Amino acid sequence: MKKHSKKNNPARRDKLYSIFIEVNIQKKGKKLRVRIVCPVICILFAIFSSNAFARQDQDVQISAIPRELIDLPVAGTLGHGEYGLGLRIYPNGGVLSDLSVGVFNRLHAVLYYGGENLIGQGDVNWNPRLGVDLRLRIIDESFLFPGIAVGVNTQGYGGYIKAADRYAVKSRGLYVVGSRNYTAIIGDVGIHIGANASMEREDEDKDLNFFAGMNIGIKKFGEVLIEYDAAINDNEDLSEGSDKGYFNAGFRFFVSNNFQLTFHFKDLFENAKGKSYGREIRIEYRDSFLRW
Repeated sequence: MKKHSKKNNPARRDKLYSIFIEVNIQKKGKKLRVRIVCPVICILFAIFSSNAFARQDQDVQISAIPRELIDLPVAGTLGHGEYGLGLRIYPNGGVLSDLSVGVFNRLHAVLYYGGENLIGQGDVNWNPRLGVDLRLRIIDESFLFPGIAVGVNTQGYGGYIKAADRYAVKSRGLYVVGSRNYTAIIGDVGIHIGANASMEREDEDKDLNFFAGMNIGIKKFGEVLIEYDAAINDNEDLSEGSDKGYFNAGFRFFVSNNFQLTFHFKDLFENAKGKSYGREIRIEYRDSFLRW
């Protein structure tokens, strides 16, 4: 009886998680195979977003409260019955897709999946597992108190490093975050401060980490995003960070009531060892099941 080789697993994984097109190209007598991979979530994204602009006249208001800055969480959550579909395109041909659902007004859940080299040639470096973000807002924002949320997030950012069993930027792990919003002349301003304990600890750096950020609204056009992750839990000899912390900035365009387009400028302090700052694009579509 023939034993099945483990080498077949990557192909099976491609079929499970993606639809791919292979094109054979003749070049200098050699046959090259170019693979174009499209995650299933991309197909779902296209289906759900096809009527985005046609639905603007319906009487269901989609929450404009952000649920994240760039990499950092905030105390905002999706409203009950709302859902979101997102794509983040990052260096090395990386694509990270996410599906978020507002379970209740105070609780939302997000699933992530993606990998590096989805855009390009050769094999895809898939993330080893689905990422999850569960967030519960335990205190609503009021005149006296900020909104406070607690959660758990297993999805890091950047490529997955198999040897270290972690992402380039560690996942939040267990976190708590407080958010306070103010109304200014140019638009709403949000300030967010939090702490987290990542579960990615193969580098033996188990310190409690702190982060902060803000979003500055520019009327209904968009908002400026600024955040700083101290990365205290990623600054040892075996870590990816170099003790400067991750400083990120970006701009989020409100294309419509449903669509948001965000440009990220990552690691401007060049905290990651041996790497320069990076650029990303994120697209998000939000809607409500109540429209159906």
